[in-house]
Amino acid sequence: MFSVALTGPIAAGKSAASAKLAQLGAHIIDYDHLARELTAAGSPLVYEIGRHFPAVVSNGILDRGRLATLVFGDDAALADLNAITHPAIRKAAEAEEKRIVRTDEQAIVIHDIPLLIETGQAYSYPYVIVVTAGEDVRLRRLAEHRSMPRAEALARMEAQAGDIERAEAADYLIVNDRTLSRLEAEVEEAFHRVRTMARMLRGASLFNPVRTSVESAQRTARKLEAAGQVVTSVGSRIIVPEFNGPALIRAGCIAIRRGWFRADPWAAVEISR
Repeated sequence: MFSVALTGPIAAGKSAASAKLAQLGAHIIDYDHLARELTAAGSPLVYEIGRHFPAVVSNGILDRGRLATLVFGDDAALADLNAITHPAIRKAAEAEEKRIVRTDEQAIVIHDIPLLIETGQAYSYPYVIVVTAGEDVRLRRLAEHRSMPRAEALARMEAQAGDIERAEAADYLIVNDRTLSRLEAEVEEAFHRVRTMARMLRGASLFNPVRTSVESAQRTARKLEAAGQVVTSVGSRIIVPEFNGPALIRAGCIAIRRGWFRADPWAAVEISR
């Protein structure tokens, strides 16, 4: 099993990318869908939300529109809501991933997480795909497809991570400012790279690096630290005091001869002692 995170800001086209990944054979865990299931009428999570935000729950039914209006633009309220909902969503996602693996040990599992960066999970996955688009493009889409007022759209955008943070976390960055066919072609290339990396980690493909960069090394170092590997220094390669095998594997690395490499030919970072 190979876990991949998919994220992006509101109206960037992440859902279209997720649909294409499913068509290509990936297993999708949609965190928005999990959130809706967990906050169905009468659920324990709805009552917990109602305890903190009484105005948004009536007779066990969550008023999602009112809740959105209440929390977007109020950082403290949004943080309180996330503290209630995110642990339950993560637990449900873990259970779903285990279910998928029981039926397909070589599954590529896409965790479709809108708030990947905001919830501190940016470097917890060995591979991250980010779909983004310019602010003007997203504002136009929100107005045309959701009839969302500009002020509300801007409030939702401001509640999310910035473009720089997302780009730094991206192993593959898709700028979706053009057509759906162009987006789908980018998704196909991203999935090709994901499958290549998954095969290398299984030992089913030879490691043939294409390139590396300091930026790739910095991103890999943060994945290693998130997995529990101590990092001493980062340059064109990563230096560690000792190899922590399980952590290196969780971060998407493979052992080659006396060292380790990130198993991504397009970001082939060397890790050595």
